[in-house]
Amino acid sequence: MNVITTANGVPGATRRRGFVAARAASVAGLAVVVVASFGPWLRSGERVRSSYDLVKVVDRIEVLDGGALRWLSTVWVCVPLLAAIALACFVGEAPRWAATVGAVVGAFALLAGWTVLDAPLRAEWGTRVAVVGGALVLISGAAVIATATSQERNPL
Repeated sequence: MNVITTANGVPGATRRRGFVAARAASVAGLAVVVVASFGPWLRSGERVRSSYDLVKVVDRIEVLDGGALRWLSTVWVCVPLLAAIALACFVGEAPRWAATVGAVVGAFALLAGWTVLDAPLRAEWGTRVAVVGGALVLISGAAVIATATSQERNPL
């Protein structure tokens, strides 16, 4: 009797480890993005600003004046909440939902971080860490969705 099932030539135990590793990487990426969002992102003069300080400044000087762009600053403030929702989805065994919500967080972190890195002012460590965390969440989220689908078709 074959104890370990196979799908596409990949042993079931290896497939399960890949699924767990993708989930762990996604959770780690979410944590990195949340921590980085509170860290220093930009130095202007003597002042160091976090991502939330930058959102306040952007709102105050109305850089994102258009309706479609205005909601970006509102969503960024919700990054910790969205990360917590993604974590709850992982805990609640809804990995595709978790990966989807995580992808939103990762995409915003990449977009916001890359925008700040492209600015003529001096970017701080929080910006770079957010970009790396966002990329990790996006890549691992794709792996979670791929392995979750495989797990559903071929459970251990």
